[in-house]
Amino acid sequence: MRPAENPMLSVCILSRNSKRKDLMTLAESLHGQDLDFNQWELVLVDNSSTVSLRKQHGDLFAWHPNLKFATEVKPGIADKVRLA
Repeated sequence: MRPAENPMLSVCILSRNSKRKDLMTLAESLHGQDLDFNQWELVLVDNSSTVSLRKQHGDLFAWHPNLKFATEVKPGIADKVRLA
């Protein structure tokens, strides 16, 4: 499946030191929805985690062809919402 050029929907997940079981539940829920993957993108924003979100949990979301990662070094939500 090739990535969408202009996805209709962006799902942005903001995370700071999230527990794997919580992200696993989220990943399973997103993977199980019925909107075609080419119609939406998945953006994971690492909010200054101790260990990189991509390194620690990126495998949980690798099934999505429109997966993007972003990193924010300043903890807090306001900047992350703007980044997403």
